[in-house]
Amino acid sequence: MGLRKYLGMEKLISKVKFEEYCDFLDKHMTRIPNMLNPGAPYIDLYEVYEDPELRERAIAAATFALAENFKGKFTAIAGIEGRPGALLAITMSEIFGVPFIRVCQNRATPFETVTVSLERTTGKIELQLIKKEVPKDTKVILFDDLIATGKTLGAVTDLFKKLGAHVAGYFCLCDVPRLIKKGQFPAPVVSLVSLKGLSDGAYKASYEALAKEIVLVDDPKVKGKKFFSSYGLLHNVDSRDHLVDCLTFSALKKFGGAANAVIGVDKRGLYLSEVVARALSLPLITVTRTGDRDYVPKDNILSVDIKGEEETKKFVCKKDKVKKGDKVLIVADVLVTGKSLAAAEQLLKLGGAEVAGYLCVCVNSTGAPEKKLAHPDKFVSLFSHPLTIQLIYSLQLLSQKKKKKKKKK
Repeated sequence: MGLRKYLGMEKLISKVKFEEYCDFLDKHMTRIPNMLNPGAPYIDLYEVYEDPELRERAIAAATFALAENFKGKFTAIAGIEGRPGALLAITMSEIFGVPFIRVCQNRATPFETVTVSLERTTGKIELQLIKKEVPKDTKVILFDDLIATGKTLGAVTDLFKKLGAHVAGYFCLCDVPRLIKKGQFPAPVVSLVSLKGLSDGAYKASYEALAKEIVLVDDPKVKGKKFFSSYGLLHNVDSRDHLVDCLTFSALKKFGGAANAVIGVDKRGLYLSEVVARALSLPLITVTRTGDRDYVPKDNILSVDIKGEEETKKFVCKKDKVKKGDKVLIVADVLVTGKSLAAAEQLLKLGGAEVAGYLCVCVNSTGAPEKKLAHPDKFVSLFSHPLTIQLIYSLQLLSQKKKKKKKKK
């Protein structure tokens, strides 16, 4: 109780305050694009401990979560040495007045140990428990900063079993639910923040599901022609989730680390650009039509005129949002003529920024409009060719015919 009293935490925070703190952590922790596993953005817990405001909320929220979920169920807290989760584990062991058990990593020790080897994307590691630090029947809460695949914690769980100890639960600052298999852990997993993330297999499944849910509408200008509309995907909850998953995965895999801002053009492109900006934890630059920014002082406006088939359109964004030297990812829902993307390109150029790449859901034209972009080699589309859309349309018609035949039978 000593440290708890010192921190002014004699009483637990309320559930409302707990949720408020978790939301604060989610919004303010920096997502670091993970090149080794693009489906799971990395969260640096060291950063949380370096920031007094984040640290205070993380400790208060963790204290509440442990008391709510594991009160009276543990006699020790363990953390993996050399990983940021151990910092929070030590703090929690002091607050709850229980021993801290260190899980050693790649370390020579004079004490008798049990060891397990583990293959990771970064190479082979060895994890150890010092026998004398783990009495038989110890009930442990195992801490980590991020639970993604859970392989490391699974290996550590086996070490505790070998010494006759019992893992009563797992606690982490963040987890990636999509990467954790059902029934993977023998005890409850509690996290303060849940992140979206996909494995290659999960991405493929989401992509295939998305393809089936794509809505094609009649082209009013060309009889018999169909084109992609993102309205249907955004309206339907399941298809929207698949779309968000696929965009997030593609953004992390193709542009993680290459961009330090995201720009989106109004209407549906803005929604999708916000999703990508959140996934990469980057600032968002919003591009709108001129009338939407009349309240902004003229000296803080960047604007370009883009000639369309019927009229000239003016696109604007705030000047102070475009930083000189920034590398910006341009996000759109569809690519037809490429004029909206061209507007974003020109606005970035006016502000002294560069194009890091382009990301969109679909190309809606047979004229290869991506080749007209300033950097066509940096263009990525989920559905990269209109023939894909026509194929999907054909499959949808075939599926409808099959259903009709079944009904007749």
